[in-house]
Amino acid sequence: MKTFVTYLKLFICGIIVNITNLLPRNRKMMIFGAWFGQKYDDNTKALFEYVINNRKDIEAYWITANKEVYSQMKEKGLPVYLNTSFKAKYLSLRSRYYLSVVMLDGRDSGGNLARYMGGIHVINLWHGVPIKKIMFDDEAQRTLMNSNKAKFIHFFEKRPFRHTYHFATSPNIVEIYKRCFRSDDEHVLNMGQARNDYFYEQRHNPYRDRFNNKRIILYMPTHRKAGNLTMDMNVLLNLDKIDKICAMNNAVFLIKKHFYHSKEKSIVGNYNNIKEITNENPSAQVLLDAADILITDYSGCFIDFLLLDRPILFYCYDLDEYLLNDRNMYIDYRSTIPGEICEDKEALNTSLEVLLKGEDLFVNKRKEQRDFFYSKDNQKPVSKKQIEAILKL
Repeated sequence: MKTFVTYLKLFICGIIVNITNLLPRNRKMMIFGAWFGQKYDDNTKALFEYVINNRKDIEAYWITANKEVYSQMKEKGLPVYLNTSFKAKYLSLRSRYYLSVVMLDGRDSGGNLARYMGGIHVINLWHGVPIKKIMFDDEAQRTLMNSNKAKFIHFFEKRPFRHTYHFATSPNIVEIYKRCFRSDDEHVLNMGQARNDYFYEQRHNPYRDRFNNKRIILYMPTHRKAGNLTMDMNVLLNLDKIDKICAMNNAVFLIKKHFYHSKEKSIVGNYNNIKEITNENPSAQVLLDAADILITDYSGCFIDFLLLDRPILFYCYDLDEYLLNDRNMYIDYRSTIPGEICEDKEALNTSLEVLLKGEDLFVNKRKEQRDFFYSKDNQKPVSKKQIEAILKL
């Protein structure tokens, strides 16, 4: 009975979305969302703010399911609506363009607004450049998307969501997106990432002010098993040694875990030169811009960081296990990574001390990888050209 009800609801939504496919849409109206309606962040935030500040001819609106995000944006005077509001439904019916970073339909604004978006042009900016396989390239996700339920939904949404586009960063990433999203040359555009425009602007970085005159080391690992495998920094790092290294080199060590791990216990002990900032909420670009040295692992954040051309260490204490059991990669990890791979905390400390002395051996490798992941035209601000391209779709 439960299965029948589920499919009945999906059937009704499918009918509605196909009806809304017949409605006229405003070519100068855009709606934006991010991360299932829970964040105001990422590529959509950057492009939304570009439109607000530079394109008065375009109506731009943010739709969220998070009341805290809603309140914060309202305080700043930004055009934002809760996804449950009548206005959000109206905008979903009238807008020509919907911009997202995760989901390919209205779910990046939270709730089931997709039913009102038949015929809309979905512009999926994605949330970084992937090194781990995604969508139909990833076995686990492919299984979900080949399920009977997913096929049932796809049957009803194929025509109303036929105008779905993806923004890549280089010809190499275009080819990946065509395959993993099961798309084509017409619908995968080489347009860069708007969120990285921050690196090229005149900017005032709050972390530079906060840790004045100190070198900033940022540890920013990806999640393990979507947060189901605990990442205890007290075990993974030799905090006492790191604190001493920082003291000797006028540095501070910032720990920013993935939000999947944000509810885990923090570091234990009083350290003068180590700060955990996991539950602070700056954009990743603000943190990366502040860092003199990035330490990460299998996270695509290092690809954004390549645009800044600063040293990177890869702390991969579980390298063999991760590559075997967690996620398959688009790259040959060991030979491609543009930085020292440290497989235990002692190796990490040694490599960190070497970098702090100024011995950077990966300058050429970083340039090689930067040019692989980013076209030359995408190694500079891209928001203007993105909006101009979207308006032609």
